[in-house]
Amino acid sequence: MINVSNLQFDAYRSIMHKIMTLELLPGEKIVEKKIIEELKMSRTPVREAILKLRNDGLMYSIPQSGTFVSKINMESAENARYIRQTLEMRLFSSTINVVTAYDIEQLREIIKREQIFLANKEYDLFFKEDEAFHKYFYQMADKLLAWETVQNISHQLNRYRWIRLKVAGLSWGTLDHDHESIVDALEAGNDTEIKRLVGQYDGLMLQEQDDVIKNYPEYFE
Repeated sequence: MINVSNLQFDAYRSIMHKIMTLELLPGEKIVEKKIIEELKMSRTPVREAILKLRNDGLMYSIPQSGTFVSKINMESAENARYIRQTLEMRLFSSTINVVTAYDIEQLREIIKREQIFLANKEYDLFFKEDEAFHKYFYQMADKLLAWETVQNISHQLNRYRWIRLKVAGLSWGTLDHDHESIVDALEAGNDTEIKRLVGQYDGLMLQEQDDVIKNYPEYFE
């Protein structure tokens, strides 16, 4: 027997992915029938997933009009960025005490995959490796619960990062280079440099958000 809760989770994850990667655009009206057909699911798990996405602030409903993808809330995105930057400056630094040669090797393998996906313009896969890079530090620090918490508050931030990817001239190659520098500093045990790089890396949003919003004003509240 198929577990309904599992179907709901699968529907939620699939629709969330469409929102995050701009397959469903900010402000776009949700056509429930179309989603049901695309996911090859019944109405119930899809409706339950949409309800959860509304509770997450990623959708909203207007009586007699329908359900829509929420526009990006930059206050929420900035708060998530601040929390993540503050936490990661300390957390990344703390891994100096536990990192192994194997960890360095694994991090460099992630960077290699990032470079391949970036060169091939496979941005969805690049984004996943970028997240895997950060998650690896939380894993080394034995703080995976903190990682899950960061993910739960970062929906608007991650949507902004995808919009950023669409703006001409805002290359993700800078982020890839920063990853290499962070691993070099980690391998060298350079605490000060790690904190500087993580602060610079996570602070990139502040430097570029005006250009991003200027290019896509219709996607923001």
